[in-house]
Amino acid sequence: MSDLYEEDIVQWSERQAELLRRRASGERVNEDEIDWANVAEEIEDVGKSEVRGVRSHLLMALLHDLKAEAWPRSREVPHWRAEARLHRDQARDDYVASMASKIDVAKLYRQAVRGDAGHDRRSAPGSRASHLSRDARGNAGTSTR
Repeated sequence: MSDLYEEDIVQWSERQAELLRRRASGERVNEDEIDWANVAEEIEDVGKSEVRGVRSHLLMALLHDLKAEAWPRSREVPHWRAEARLHRDQARDDYVASMASKIDVAKLYRQAVRGDAGHDRRSAPGSRASHLSRDARGNAGTSTR
């Protein structure tokens, strides 16, 4: 069963879900078909992914707020503030209390100040490092102040 896990995660997950549902309903299933080690790993990864998502939203909110503070005269400020609000709202919607010990807001702030959104590519998909080292026109160097 682990071969299928390595070759086709979608088919593997569908098969494992089917087996677990059948087992939960009281039906007898071949226990050897359940890939317990990988099922446990995948369940754990779901939680880690949720935490990464909230971290990413918080980091992006901080980055957008910091850009708005750094370049207050930029015509992009309303857009940056709106983006920050959207990311905070999404983080709030996805947040659960058990994440508190797994999210270091001070570390996220330090990353945002450095413009280090790409520090952990998994936590900020599609982001570019050095957001804050660019002015409102996207040019490196001087700010628009």
